[in-house]
Amino acid sequence: DLCRTAKTVDEYRAMLRTPSERPLDLVEMRRQALAFYYMHNLHGNPAALELRAAFIAFWRTCHADGVSEQELLQAFDRLCRSPSFSNYSSDLYQTATGAQAPTSDLEAAIPRPSMPAGN
Repeated sequence: DLCRTAKTVDEYRAMLRTPSERPLDLVEMRRQALAFYYMHNLHGNPAALELRAAFIAFWRTCHADGVSEQELLQAFDRLCRSPSFSNYSSDLYQTATGAQAPTSDLEAAIPRPSMPAGN
């Protein structure tokens, strides 16, 4: 209920003309917004929360001003080396192929751009 979703061009046009019109009263909108925030940012098992935090750290680096290629590569490498990413990619592999991910080769299977020596 929190979001207004147009199903037709006319509904979309009407919504654009009435941006201050609320679909719910403020108390209910707040309740739904907090539930949405919890489900998308705070809820989950420790592995899911760790993966989310690792991805957000990488995303922030990608969108920060003045980030060098070296910093971007290092941020990507940190994401790929996080235990939660390894578990997630193993699960994706198993789901896609129906086979257990080869754990000894999983690290080698993650493409990494080469970085200059000393990093």
